[in-house]
Amino acid sequence: MKKYIGWIALIIQLSVCSVESKAQTLASFASKNGKLYDGIGNEFIIRGVNNPHIWYGDKAFLALDEIAATGANTVRIVWETRGTAAELRKIIARVVELKMVAIPEIHDATGSNKIEAVEAAAKYWAREDIKAVLNEFKPYLILNIANEWMNNKARQAIWYKGYGSCIEIIRKAGLTHCLLIDAGGWGQDLEPTKKYAERLIEADPEHNLIFDVHLYGSWNDNAKIDRELKYFVDHRLVLVVGEFGYNSDGGKNNLKCKVDAPYLLKKCQELGIGYMPWSWTGNNKENQWLDMVLLSDWKTPTQWGDLVINGENGIRKTSKTCSIFKP
Repeated sequence: MKKYIGWIALIIQLSVCSVESKAQTLASFASKNGKLYDGIGNEFIIRGVNNPHIWYGDKAFLALDEIAATGANTVRIVWETRGTAAELRKIIARVVELKMVAIPEIHDATGSNKIEAVEAAAKYWAREDIKAVLNEFKPYLILNIANEWMNNKARQAIWYKGYGSCIEIIRKAGLTHCLLIDAGGWGQDLEPTKKYAERLIEADPEHNLIFDVHLYGSWNDNAKIDRELKYFVDHRLVLVVGEFGYNSDGGKNNLKCKVDAPYLLKKCQELGIGYMPWSWTGNNKENQWLDMVLLSDWKTPTQWGDLVINGENGIRKTSKTCSIFKP
């Protein structure tokens, strides 16, 4: 038995070494002319899942195998600044081993209007130990600076100033990764993004930014979904639907969400826009309707999970493995 376990450990070690060797020859993800490209120049469309790693530890880590089995090509790693470099490396390495792209994000600044809060997220990524992890897996990840920084009362100019500062912190630290930037208004307000996206890209030394929107109660109108998604396509800006919900109980849920999820999935497929439903499992009681699988086993799909995994325009039918993982 000990000999058998030793062979498994050796195989995993060789796999990680192979990834590290390949990483040295690949470029990072890049945003060009409104599309996202991987390190060998092929277009990549995100079809992923949000997974609550920082809150559930080993359970969330073990769930990565189940997530990979859905055909997902991306995992948005829910994280906080209390997370260690060693644990973050373990998670990203496993995501990559399962041939998925990693998108780590910092949750600490959620809903805050303080620039210091989002700068703290950027400074975490710039830490020497964290930076080493991000650089080790650079071709396999996109860096989501912070989750839902700024609430509904925020001013657009503050959003621009805050993220401008973060980009400067991250680039000065030597991180050249593709950066994902959340919309304001708890991730649902695209007006600051529309106003300042091009200015942020121009100010970024790498000119390598993509943008994130979250669809809940402010997105109950299909006409708005059409209009806003098309705006980004027409303006050649890469937009990712980084979180979204569905019409649960006719909108009688804590987020007043009546999003027509099947319609959204269809539009994302038609327009080539990436998406990541919220979330694999583990939501608190008032948000439990958003669990994609049962918390009791971390793998049995709920009605919500079945829709986004197995639906006509769901993950299983539309996701394509990133070409950097192919021989």
